[in-house]
Amino acid sequence: MLCLTVVATFAWMLKAHVIRAGSDGPLERIAAFARVDQVASGLELLLQLLLTGPLLARGGLVWGLRSLPAMALPACLLLAAVPTLGMLGLVEGLRRAVQYAIYRPSRELLFTVVPPLETWGAKGCIDTFVYRGGDVLGVWAADALLAAGAGVTGLALAGVPVALAWYGLAGWLPRAHAVQSQSLTSATAAPVPRGSSA
Repeated sequence: MLCLTVVATFAWMLKAHVIRAGSDGPLERIAAFARVDQVASGLELLLQLLLTGPLLARGGLVWGLRSLPAMALPACLLLAAVPTLGMLGLVEGLRRAVQYAIYRPSRELLFTVVPPLETWGAKGCIDTFVYRGGDVLGVWAADALLAAGAGVTGLALAGVPVALAWYGLAGWLPRAHAVQSQSLTSATAAPVPRGSSA
C-alpha cells in the first residue's frame, strides 16, 4: 500500500503540473481531469467484466498483485519521455483501471487467511496510517524533487525504484499468503474420531 500510494501521489503531482502547463484556465483544467476520470472509469469496467476473473483463475494471486507495479514501471518511463496531456490521460486511465479492477480485488484476497477481527484492525491501520502516510511521503518527495529542479521528467523517473521494490514485494506476498493458508487449513482440519457420526 505504501508503494502504491507513493507512486499514485507522484502521478497526481505530475498530472497537476502537466495539466496546469497545458491548459489556459481553471475550466479547461477541470475538463482535463474529468476526461482522465472518464477514461479510467470506462477501462475499469471493461477490465473487471472481461479480465479480472480469468486473470486470477489462471495466473493466481501473484499476477493480480503484480499487475499494477508491472504497469507502473513502463508508465513512469513513458511519462518521463513524453510528459504530455495525452500520454498522461492514457497512463493515468490505465493505472486507475488496473488498480481498481485487478489489483484491489487481488489485495483483498490476501485477507482471506486473517481472522475477521484482525482483518478490520489491520485494514483500519493500513487505510489510515499507511495510506495517508504514503500520501504525505509522496508529496514531500515530489516537492523536494521539483524544488531541486527535477521537473516532471525527474518526478516520473522517481517512481521507477518504488515500482521495482513494489514488484518484488508483490511476488513475495502470494507465497506468504499460501504458507499462511496452508497452516490455517492444517489447523482447522481436525481428524474425525472413529465410530463417530459426522
